[in-house]
Amino acid sequence: MLQTLTLNNWKSHKHTEINFSQGYNVIVGNIGSGKTSIFDAIVFCLFGSTPNVIARKLPIKDLIMSKPVEQEEANLTLTLKINEDIYKIERILYKNKSSQAKIYKNDTLIRGPKPSDVNDEIKKLLNINLDSFMKSNYAEQNSIDYFLKLPANERKALFDNLFDISFYDDISINARQVNNKLKSKQDDLIQKVNEYKKLLENYKKEDIDNNIKSIKEEINNINTELIRTNEILNNEKQKEQEMQKQKQNYESTNILINNLLGKQAYLEKELAQLKETIKDNLSTLQNNLVKIKNEKELIQKNKLTIEQEYNNIRSKTLFYNNKLQELKQKSHDYNKINELLKDIPKEINDVVNKLVRDIDNLRDELKENETKTKTLESDIELLEKSHANCPICTQELTSNHKEEILTKKVLEKEKLIELFARTKNNYTEKQKDYDLRNKQRDYFNRNVEMFEKLKLELNDSDKYNKLLLDNTNLEKEIVPKLEKINKELENIDLNHKTLENKIRIIDDYEKKQKDLNNIKQDFNNNKELLTKLQYNPEEYTKIKEQLQKLTTEHQYKKEIIIEKDKQLKEESFKLDQYKKLFENLTFSEKESLILGKYIDDFSIISNVAKKTQEQVRQYVVESINFIFQDLWQQIYPYKDFQNIRFNVNEGDYKIELFFNNEYKRELDEFISGGERSSIALALRIAMSLVMRNKLNLIILDEPTHNLDKKTVLQLSNLFNSYLPQFVDQIFVITHDSDLEQYANNVYHIERNKETDGATEVNIK
Repeated sequence: MLQTLTLNNWKSHKHTEINFSQGYNVIVGNIGSGKTSIFDAIVFCLFGSTPNVIARKLPIKDLIMSKPVEQEEANLTLTLKINEDIYKIERILYKNKSSQAKIYKNDTLIRGPKPSDVNDEIKKLLNINLDSFMKSNYAEQNSIDYFLKLPANERKALFDNLFDISFYDDISINARQVNNKLKSKQDDLIQKVNEYKKLLENYKKEDIDNNIKSIKEEINNINTELIRTNEILNNEKQKEQEMQKQKQNYESTNILINNLLGKQAYLEKELAQLKETIKDNLSTLQNNLVKIKNEKELIQKNKLTIEQEYNNIRSKTLFYNNKLQELKQKSHDYNKINELLKDIPKEINDVVNKLVRDIDNLRDELKENETKTKTLESDIELLEKSHANCPICTQELTSNHKEEILTKKVLEKEKLIELFARTKNNYTEKQKDYDLRNKQRDYFNRNVEMFEKLKLELNDSDKYNKLLLDNTNLEKEIVPKLEKINKELENIDLNHKTLENKIRIIDDYEKKQKDLNNIKQDFNNNKELLTKLQYNPEEYTKIKEQLQKLTTEHQYKKEIIIEKDKQLKEESFKLDQYKKLFENLTFSEKESLILGKYIDDFSIISNVAKKTQEQVRQYVVESINFIFQDLWQQIYPYKDFQNIRFNVNEGDYKIELFFNNEYKRELDEFISGGERSSIALALRIAMSLVMRNKLNLIILDEPTHNLDKKTVLQLSNLFNSYLPQFVDQIFVITHDSDLEQYANNVYHIERNKETDGATEVNIK
């Protein structure tokens, strides 16, 4: 049951607080006073949105008060009682940021501040969503007869959803779809079973097993022969290796003997030639070599002394040359600077400073001239506008006097303009002269010191020319001495090489003589070794042939085993194929039997769901018709239609009217607008009573459309005396004061629309 509602900055409600009570409640007010917005707030508190917001007919920010003063946020609080617990829902809307929400149970926060969390909690608490609430609890303005206007197929789907029986259709349809899929799968399995049986006809398991056994025995026999052949082959290989070593030793010794004979002949020839060239004694040659070395050492020391002296002279020559080149470059720089400094007066700093002062004075004159000109222009403008007294001298201003003053001021302005132009030209010329002189000053200040320094350095040119000349003469004197010493060294080197060559020939002769003796000794030793070596070429050939024969036989048996392995794999593959086919056949047959059971089960489920839906639908229809028996007489005060009946026929929910002693379907041309509204109200109330949820309330927005006064008064009595037996709260939103007569509480909603005033609520 709803207890209290507080609205702050909600639509037209600045601050509204309403206490709801049990029974019949009437909300009365003029159009646009804010009646419906109260129940929009209730809906928003419960579900976090409204139908218009969900349908995008209204942006959520428009729920916040916008006039007479635009607000940035709105606050809503709704308290309701469910069983013995009090729940409080708080929601805050912001224009420029996300909304917040909280829900309390007996003053304890249970969810929030995330709105979606609060929405989930309320849905779990009430077991109803916004769509169901709007169709079963809340009849909106101009939509009391919403159910009657729907096409047949839409009306059936809507009522099935409201009565919570549409899911039986889903169960039935899903069961049929699953059944069809299972049948299709079973057909595939049956086809596979037939295919597996047909394929198994190509395999004879007994023959495959016998072939595998036979091939394995053959492989074992060949492996036994291979082991025996391998032992013989290894023995023959060992013999072949021993004979191979004997052969290699024999052949290598033979080759060595032939090589030694060749070397001996070559050395004997070389020694004969060397003996003819040796004429001097080795000791004499060695003594002469020592003398030449000592002489060469003395000459080299002398050469080193002269070279050091020459290098010193040469170094000075290079230094003097570099210095003269440097002075030559400086002379060029000196002439260049001197040429530029000729055009610059020595008092250039004073000249530039004077130009700066002149430019500053001219700038001040220009500013002063500009100020005087503006003052004159202002005076002239005032004179031209003046009619009584002179704005300058305050004397009475006549036409002649005004003309005289204006002429004088205009002439004075022209002179100032002419003077300004001359001063401006003079200022420009001075500025150009300053730019030129300032550059000259910068150059003068940067280079005058360097100029004087270069001037002093250039005085050393004669000194370095004289030093260079003296040094060049010394260099010419020492060169012949070096050439003479180098010639002496060349002769000594030639004699030195000749002596060394003679000594080398003697050494070479002695060495080769020793080598010849060693070769003769090696030859005799190897000749003796060759006679001791045992090697039989025929026996070696015989062993090689036997080894080749055994190797070929061994390889052939290996190839047979490889071939047998292939046969074994082929037979094993056939056996695996047979086993897989047999397993697949067995599995498919079992799967087909299981699917058959499932197909029967899903057929039963589909039929049961359909039958259950029909029974539940009939129960709901009967419950509504049971309520109609009392309700219709309470709503409709006339006797032409004694009753109405809810019926399901030809796939549609229909309303039938009882007149002329039988039930007939109501037709537009047979009933008036008021009768149609009465039928719609009866259906709305009956559905609410049948589909009662934890809220247990009915909200009717402007339900008296097309109803006459008698029907309205009877409705008011119905809301007061009949419905409270079944419903905790009845809310009627109306501008019809006749509905107030039997109400427990009347809420008068008022608002001054002329001034965009806020809604006010007065409870009666």
